[in-house]
Amino acid sequence: GGGLVQNIGAYGQEISECFVSARVIHMQDLDALELTAHNLAFAYRETALKTPDNPFIVTSVTLRLEPFDADKAASRCAAHGFKRMAMTKPKSAESLRELVLETRRSKAMCYDKKDYNTHGVGSFFVNPVVSNVEAQRINADSIIRNHKPMPSFVVDGGTKLSAAWLIEQAGFNKGYCYKGASLSEQHCLAIVNRMN
Repeated sequence: GGGLVQNIGAYGQEISECFVSARVIHMQDLDALELTAHNLAFAYRETALKTPDNPFIVTSVTLRLEPFDADKAASRCAAHGFKRMAMTKPKSAESLRELVLETRRSKAMCYDKKDYNTHGVGSFFVNPVVSNVEAQRINADSIIRNHKPMPSFVVDGGTKLSAAWLIEQAGFNKGYCYKGASLSEQHCLAIVNRMN
């Protein structure tokens, strides 16, 4: 349900692209309803359910996946900056799954009982979209300070910046810890619990 509410996505695909319908219950009168994409107003990491006054609890979601297409999978990954996946063109959905899991394990994004870097609440940061003019200003500043351009992607309506890069530019690097809450040592987008 939470994945639908936030229209989660990774590696070039979002829930909205395979969403069919959702069953919800109204919190006050307990009426059950079925919602379609028309009811949800999907946007980047947004839906109509992601509001403070949302009256619904999601009880089930129906998704429809397309048949696997290696060229399409590789081009999606390339278009969204996942070069490693684009270069290792998967021959099947299973090989793409293994590549995604390998990538996520390398960033401590798959649970491992022995590794506290995986004991977290996940990644809920949003890559912000700014105007192209603002992106050029931030990029120029990055080149002056870091001697390299910032990671970014041109999207409809502007330029998408990397939340991970912005967090690190603000001084919160991998492993930053405050009272037991920490950023993962592998991935600054994951908040983890170092307390046992």
